[in-house]
Amino acid sequence: MAAVLAGRRLIAIRAGWASGKTSGIALALGALNEMRGGGHAGWVMDNYRRAGRVSIPACRDWLEPQGWASTDSGFLWTAPNGGTVRLVNYYTSAGADGSGLEGVNWGPAAIDECQDLPPSALTRVLGRTGRDGQGDRVVIMAGLPVHDAWWERAARDHPQGCVIHATSAANRANLPDGWAEEMRHTVSAARYDAMVNNRPMPPEGQVYSMFVPEEWPGGNLLSDFDPRGRDCWVAADFGVRRPAAALVASCSTRGVDVIVDDVQPDDVSVYEYADAVAARIEHHGMRVARVVGDPAGNQRSAANPQLATQAQLFVQRLGERLGVRLPPMQSTTEPDRRSITSGVTTLGRLFATADGARRLCVWRPTWERKAPATARTIASCVQGYRYPERGGDEPKKDGMSDHLMDALRYWAVNMRWVRRVERRPGDSAVSWARDLEGVGDVGAFER
Repeated sequence: MAAVLAGRRLIAIRAGWASGKTSGIALALGALNEMRGGGHAGWVMDNYRRAGRVSIPACRDWLEPQGWASTDSGFLWTAPNGGTVRLVNYYTSAGADGSGLEGVNWGPAAIDECQDLPPSALTRVLGRTGRDGQGDRVVIMAGLPVHDAWWERAARDHPQGCVIHATSAANRANLPDGWAEEMRHTVSAARYDAMVNNRPMPPEGQVYSMFVPEEWPGGNLLSDFDPRGRDCWVAADFGVRRPAAALVASCSTRGVDVIVDDVQPDDVSVYEYADAVAARIEHHGMRVARVVGDPAGNQRSAANPQLATQAQLFVQRLGERLGVRLPPMQSTTEPDRRSITSGVTTLGRLFATADGARRLCVWRPTWERKAPATARTIASCVQGYRYPERGGDEPKKDGMSDHLMDALRYWAVNMRWVRRVERRPGDSAVSWARDLEGVGDVGAFER
């Protein structure tokens, strides 16, 4: 309600079971009717069964006492001032995407159960709102806790957007005694944490499921960090059409490395790619110590071997743009390090060890940076990097999330490779050490 009264135009709600999402939508649509002096509103959902079980009862609880009357089996509600709220199924019986919205003209609208609807639902609803002559459009979107929720990203991108998070406890006054305890004994611990405490579970098959988007040391986000004046590595992947780079610096006071930024342009030349990376380095006031990448980037063309490699052109251009002379790109040809599974394991151990130590973080402003819903971001890449549904030890090459994660893997196996040290008589545990080539002063560690 506070977001509606504050004039927010695109409101995203991510909240747990029984947290009051449906009641909130009914109240908000009723308030918007009063504020706008009538007009027509829509309430979009994924199926009519949900409407009969949840949405229509919520309208009876919150709109009927204010004088609203229902017709059409409870799917159309009319206010004393003539305003209406129409409950609509997003899909028709034919199942076409958005076909249930044909022919409607609304002012405000709500989209319920967003986790079960595609991102295109918002596009279609926006095309049907702000058309009743009663003022600006307002769209409220609500869904359960899932990672990388599309409706959250859309609201963050909007200049008048607002994101609301709530746990089930937000509605404790209206829940039966013992409800939370019953849920605790009914579902798994992970599902309880997601759907009651509003801590989304990693997507099924996520490669780096150990990555936790919460503040360090319990998670992998670091807020209190200033990149200015620091040396950094540039971890680079030269993916066709979709290159990706990460800027990584060390934070010796906490004993962690920090991914300061990601650069993921589309359809650019190697020179434009280098320019984009240089611009972000200058923006952060950092210095480049070394470029790290895949040895494939150093391969010469068989047809014209005298031509410079992609890596050479990138490093040369980057140095020219920054006004420094950079060493050649570092890569490894050691079979163990080049193995994808070994690299994934190494990067995963940096995100979190078995004992919960997290030695690789993402700078929070970068993780939370607004970007178009279709853009590649570090958040979408970490959370979208998956194993194939058919199984296998190597992640999927989806052309979207894999390029940045490949770049980070190259950095990990070159700069933070974990090598086993022979156990000596009298040692109490197996000792491990990292190769500390390049920059940074994070010391070796023991396990």
